[in-house]
Amino acid sequence: MRIVEQMLAQGNPEAILFAADHWDGGLLEGLLSPDPEFDAWLSIERTYITEIFVRSADVALAVAVRTGCEPDLHKLAEYLIRIEPTNEAAHSALIGWALDKGNASAALRRYEACREAFRRDLDSEPPLALRRLAEAAQNPQREALSRQASGRSLTCRRLPSVALIARPPVGPPEFTNGLAGFLFEELVGALGRSHSLALLLPTHPDERLDATYTLTMNMWVDERRLQASFRLSRNIDRTHLLSERMDNENLGIVAESLADLDRIVSHVEYAIATDHRQAAKELEDAYSLWLNADQLTESFRPADLASAVSMLHRAAALDSGFSRPIAGLASIQLSYPMANPGNEATPQSFSEALALAKNAVAIDPWDARNHGVLGWAYYRTGLYTQGEREFRRAVELDPCDPLVLIAASEGLAYSGDANAAVKYAERAFLLHPAAPDFFHCFGLQAFAILGAYERALFHGSALRSFGLAEPLAWNAFALAKSARHDEARASTVAFLQVVENHWGGACNFSPAAALKWLDQIILVADRHRREEFLACIATLLTEVTGSPMPITTYTP
Repeated sequence: MRIVEQMLAQGNPEAILFAADHWDGGLLEGLLSPDPEFDAWLSIERTYITEIFVRSADVALAVAVRTGCEPDLHKLAEYLIRIEPTNEAAHSALIGWALDKGNASAALRRYEACREAFRRDLDSEPPLALRRLAEAAQNPQREALSRQASGRSLTCRRLPSVALIARPPVGPPEFTNGLAGFLFEELVGALGRSHSLALLLPTHPDERLDATYTLTMNMWVDERRLQASFRLSRNIDRTHLLSERMDNENLGIVAESLADLDRIVSHVEYAIATDHRQAAKELEDAYSLWLNADQLTESFRPADLASAVSMLHRAAALDSGFSRPIAGLASIQLSYPMANPGNEATPQSFSEALALAKNAVAIDPWDARNHGVLGWAYYRTGLYTQGEREFRRAVELDPCDPLVLIAASEGLAYSGDANAAVKYAERAFLLHPAAPDFFHCFGLQAFAILGAYERALFHGSALRSFGLAEPLAWNAFALAKSARHDEARASTVAFLQVVENHWGGACNFSPAAALKWLDQIILVADRHRREEFLACIATLLTEVTGSPMPITTYTP
């Protein structure tokens, strides 16, 4: 195993192929385990070694594609598919090579094998880039003319290439060296998950890579404060396209910092897609406005939502081709009834949200998050079949986005697909390095709807100061179903307090009015499940107030 790790560390295609030939895909296979703790350690080590191999082979494959080395390309791609059957770069390389050789039938056979792997392992269709290659294989003459006119080969950079450069860290070596290496590896992983760029890594410090863009990482420690910055520049004129900053006061990479890496990758993708120049972080641009607004909406507090609306309108005005501000405005309109108890949401407001969501999808039909927002808009207008279709479409487009997965999980739980809801929730929490509160809110509601009460309560316990009242009602429901009556009553009291504190209805607040409001905002499609939930909350409200609670007959 040590020889394999040494070869992987060299990073060139020859060394990677040597490592692949001497690695059977496992570690200590067939060993009888002495105890469960050893099993846990061994599982972590196997995952770690696999991740190192995949990252190294991905880089070597990119070199083989760029240089046109057919033997290396085929061997590396086949090894990657053996280890990771849904590796997009490997499938893309093999399909693209077949197309360049004019062998459309081989390209289609490769695509069908790829499609089968994605359906089997991820329950989704292959990403857009692979589907477009399949379309090219189905229209080989048109594609050949297109390539001839453009003078480009499919196996040459189909995606913008980004060279990741890490400058030496500044600060005490005992602090910086280990952290810099760890941060670099995590950033490689985050960039490697991107469907919008091709990542290139230097094998030695002075190597000059043939990349369109360079992303430079700087890290330093000043008075026990860790700081990192990331700058993206075009190699043509060195014009800086973005400037990002990440700080950590505790001198350590914590989960929240790792979550920032995904935001940085998203910003890199946006800067490349728009070639948007940003001289400094303070400069207002559509992406930064949307990102800040998106972070505000995670709290679901009315004041934060109001601020986000203003920012999203500015973002939409700055870049009419950027769809996420439009989807964000739709999402806030859909969230308004939950964040403002008692304020009646009119059918007109939901219709406006639906129109905004459709507009966002029309601007960018390949953005998975847009389809998730459209799914919620359909649900709010009572169109469950259309909404369910949009949630499934979102996962098909991007099965690796935790936000897409957790939204689809809750949405499909509302429509009754327990298997998909559980699978997507588990994958969302597995992929997100620091799940925010609203993830646990979605998880709580999804599992409570499905009757998995202990799992629902696990997510309920993770909610500390979340501002919505509806999750407290679902938490009370799950507690009552788990025969934890005292805790269920306490959660019901908390539910009433949050509703009363944010009450803005035309009528005066009362427990009966709170129950009526709850009846109007929940989205459970199954009538039996819906009535079971409302009856349980009505019983709990009767117990804590001493007054009988009527159950209304609102139809979603």
